[in-house]
Amino acid sequence: RHTRYWRDWSSDVCSSDLAKFFPKMELILGNHDIRHLKAASEARIPSQMVRSFQEMFGVPGWNFHTNPRKKLIVQTPSGPVMFVHGMEDGGKVIDKATMLGMNVVQGHDHKAEIVYRQVGKKFVFGASAGNMLDPISKGADYNARSAKGSVNSMMIIKNGVPYILVGSNDPV
Repeated sequence: RHTRYWRDWSSDVCSSDLAKFFPKMELILGNHDIRHLKAASEARIPSQMVRSFQEMFGVPGWNFHTNPRKKLIVQTPSGPVMFVHGMEDGGKVIDKATMLGMNVVQGHDHKAEIVYRQVGKKFVFGASAGNMLDPISKGADYNARSAKGSVNSMMIIKNGVPYILVGSNDPV
């Protein structure tokens, strides 16, 4: 394993590290995560020749969902939380939470925030999870053109409460 940058936890994170803290995970992969699958299909490369995410990461308790339109609902002590990639319906995540009357976490928009809103007699949150994109990778080039940029972070839900872990976006 190689650490690019001492202040950036995300440059030093690998699946074995995450597996220690999260031995069981449901991962909804986004449009960027599955680009190679689409490219292989368009090039008529048989799917058997493309390694699965499970083969690449090798963590038995991790379940990879390769359909970015998948919606995953997890029951927590504070009520259900829906996890979505974020590209499927557009709009702000807090508006989705309000419309559904339940907590929603999404990725895709490359920002990290948690917003609460009162819906009837309860509160719901809409949370954007950020990403773990290497800020100097070729895959991040398109993001350099964005005025907003990207936040290097990940979201954890513990007992129904969302937390954002923020990494560094500084290049080497």
